[in-house]
Amino acid sequence: MISVPGIMIEITNPCAGTVRFNEHGLPVAGEKSHGLGVRSIMAFCEKYGAVCQFEQRGEYFRLQLIL
Repeated sequence: MISVPGIMIEITNPCAGTVRFNEHGLPVAGEKSHGLGVRSIMAFCEKYGAVCQFEQRGEYFRLQLIL
């Protein structure tokens, strides 16, 4: 757990359709060659001790990352 966050990044994008999430709350790629961005973000979080959360609210997809 992060006791004193240094920075929070929030990115919100419009999206068409419904995003599927796995049991860990990560978005599931719909096509074989997709999902590289999520894997890169997870590798960054692991390397630097950051935490992130993905969610869909209505027609928007949001990533929150705390470092």
